[in-house]
Amino acid sequence: MRLPVMEKLKITLSGLLPTMLLIVAVLGSLMAGIASPTEAAAVGAVGALILCICYGKFSLPVMRESLAITVRISAMIMLIVAGGIMFTGIFAANGGSRLIQGLISDMGLGVSGTLVLFLCIVFLLGFVLDWTANVLICVPLFLPVLTAAGVDPIWFGTLVIIVIQTSYLTPPMASSIFYLLSIAPPDMKYGQVCKGVVPFILIQFATLALVVLFPALATWLPQRVVGF
Repeated sequence: MRLPVMEKLKITLSGLLPTMLLIVAVLGSLMAGIASPTEAAAVGAVGALILCICYGKFSLPVMRESLAITVRISAMIMLIVAGGIMFTGIFAANGGSRLIQGLISDMGLGVSGTLVLFLCIVFLLGFVLDWTANVLICVPLFLPVLTAAGVDPIWFGTLVIIVIQTSYLTPPMASSIFYLLSIAPPDMKYGQVCKGVVPFILIQFATLALVVLFPALATWLPQRVVGF
């Protein structure tokens, strides 16, 4: 059955507009300096609760389930954060940072070569590690070397995020593919999903190339908002 255009627009606006307003409320309060990151997260939680009520989906079982899921996810993330901090702390205390700096200096890769090497390591770790653990392990080890070489930390952080997102899509060990398979129809095969993500992988690589060639794409907005 074909829906009229106005009905399609109504459905689109009712589903898209509230979500966009919620995103603007969270990021807007954060970027305007009205709320800290934790307070902005609270704004998002309250906004999501209001939307749930407006859509008529709110109930005590839903609230109970959402709180239980939140506690489980928060505990998992905190455990990953604790493990990552302990690893980097022990590694640095035993001279790990000096070891990395010495190896990079002996290899003679230069700034560009060092950056490519670090991003390749992040990419490979993205196959098997959660993004939180990947960032907590790699960034504290790599960032001092790069900042000493004059690399903008915001630019490097943006490259790391793009690389991690790309690794999540790249077969054969792409986390996103397994997530998609868990919600896909039963007749959808692994190979079909792998073929489907190829355009998105190419887009990610194109985005990475643009940010590498034009660092202002990553640094312009933070400079305007924060002023550094």
